[in-house]
Amino acid sequence: MREDTIALVYDCFMLMANAMERAGSIEGPAVRQALAQTGSYEGVTGLIRFDEYGDPIKPMVINQLKHGGIYYLEQVYP
Repeated sequence: MREDTIALVYDCFMLMANAMERAGSIEGPAVRQALAQTGSYEGVTGLIRFDEYGDPIKPMVINQLKHGGIYYLEQVYP
């Protein structure tokens, strides 16, 4: 598994743990409501926030394939 994928998985788990902690429950409806009330969450991959439809909004990483490797170029913030 690539490092960037591992970081995204980590952020997902930590975001869910944060929502469960704020909800005081692990029940689906309570966790879903806590997620919906997340203003923003600072993860290892950047700031994560949600739009009015519950879709995540986060920075996009742009990499370049060059000389047989992947090189980081920049992050674009929405």
